[in-house]
Amino acid sequence: MPYFIRLKAACEKIAQDDGKWRDLADFDVIGDLVDELVAAGGLRITDQPDGGLYVDIPFTPETMP
Repeated sequence: MPYFIRLKAACEKIAQDDGKWRDLADFDVIGDLVDELVAAGGLRITDQPDGGLYVDIPFTPETMP
């Protein structure tokens, strides 16, 4: 299913629960979609022990000059 359709459904679900959210985890579905989209673009993002993020851009013909 295309990302924009999944994002629309996720936003509709969040809007439907307006005011009934338990915590930020209720929005994880949007974060998960973003992670998938970034990965589909070839980027790998990993959490670091210090709370930061590491962005890995693998060597591919598209990322090399």
